[in-house]
Amino acid sequence: MTERLSEINFPLESCSCAHCGVSFPEASIPEMAKAIATHWNRQHRAVLAEVYTQFDAEAYHEEHIEGDLYGVFKEAHYITAYDVIATTGVYPLSPEFTSDLKFRDVCVDCWEDVADIDEYTEVPDDTELAGEYLCIPCSEARQIERRQQNNQQLSRFSAAE
Repeated sequence: MTERLSEINFPLESCSCAHCGVSFPEASIPEMAKAIATHWNRQHRAVLAEVYTQFDAEAYHEEHIEGDLYGVFKEAHYITAYDVIATTGVYPLSPEFTSDLKFRDVCVDCWEDVADIDEYTEVPDDTELAGEYLCIPCSEARQIERRQQNNQQLSRFSAAE
């Protein structure tokens, strides 16, 4: 099943530029990726020029000098939103361009937003996922998996006797 990127709902609240720390507020992943690409092309073009090849230049500011004379500032394009969107890994945006990804409270297994879930549990503080959330179906699935592992251990112990 193929999903369009605009249909994928990551519970991302914000992220920052990996180079200068500028914050990008909550938006859809495609909108955020476009804003990040524009930011990098404008603010960090020297960094991008070391690694990427310029593929386009676009006039983004025109200034009237005098009479029929205008000055045009061109913006070099080195990356697009598609370069910012991560194609591998867990997170939706590339760590090369982004850092400090902040997510809304979600189920740690299925990434469902806690605000959209009727029932959920908070993971106890004595576990590695302390302070995180599990929706009831994921919590029950973990409990079944844990019981199956315990049964396998008991079976091996019984067979060893």
